[in-house]
Amino acid sequence: MYQGGLKELRELIVERENNNKDTVIALTGDEGEGKSLSGVFGIAKKIYPDFSLRDNVVYTGCPDEFNDKYDKLVSSGGVIQIDEAIKLLYKMDFMLGAVKELVKDYGAKIRKEKKAAHILCIPSLDDLHKNFRNHRVKVWIELLPREDLDESNRVSAVIMVKQRNAFGTSADDTWLLKEFSKLWYNKYKRGNFGYDAKIDLMRSHPFYFGETFFKRPSDHDEAMYLIERQNALNKYEPKDNVADNRSKNQIRLEAVRDILILQRKKEGRTDDEIAKEIGYSRQHTNELIRKAEKAINMKIADANKVISILE
Repeated sequence: MYQGGLKELRELIVERENNNKDTVIALTGDEGEGKSLSGVFGIAKKIYPDFSLRDNVVYTGCPDEFNDKYDKLVSSGGVIQIDEAIKLLYKMDFMLGAVKELVKDYGAKIRKEKKAAHILCIPSLDDLHKNFRNHRVKVWIELLPREDLDESNRVSAVIMVKQRNAFGTSADDTWLLKEFSKLWYNKYKRGNFGYDAKIDLMRSHPFYFGETFFKRPSDHDEAMYLIERQNALNKYEPKDNVADNRSKNQIRLEAVRDILILQRKKEGRTDDEIAKEIGYSRQHTNELIRKAEKAINMKIADANKVISILE
């Protein structure tokens, strides 16, 4: 039965916190559909006003980053988003020591220590290890792209909230993935399986809670996200991996950062204010400003064109 959208989901999370329970949220969707940005600006920041891009997002698949940021969580009412949850909790890697310990933590220590919301960005709910998926994930949010959305909305989403079934016999599939996967493929084979058919199927699921839309973040918000992501990669990823992944991510980051810096200069911000906002030293910020002026030649009007090629 339809319950509501993000407002009602927030009320559910708060109620669980008041009852000494955390809330694990699986945010799923294809690559490029905006899981990370939707989770950060569409869920975490709206539910928790004190959300921090620096402290509350795990950008890499490195357990050390998760442990560092988990330690900073408040004991109640916090939120942490794991962008690369597939690297931390992927079912095929369960025998790896780090993954096994993390799943164990989620089943015991984390559950007891901190009453927080944990947002896991992952392609498919089935990618999570079975025990973790069945016993720890309380909310599942599936992104469903729509062609008729206006520019302000990035993607639509369906919210599922699992309820305990006292009569259930399929403990290995509490989310009924096998059953609904068959229905999904049967409809697909018959053709004409567009958005309306998909949403109708999702609404028939017994855990269906509601629907929502995630708006496109501002250029500034996306730039700040990319800067913090690169900072995390530099700190936690092996140097060789950072170098290998530089091309697309680094070029994207540098272009958006240049736009952000020049916009701030045009607004009359001091170099100290800009340095504080982007998290760099005053000297490094001065160097970036000079590079940005040279790279974009102060043509702020072209910023949207640059941003558009980064989508």
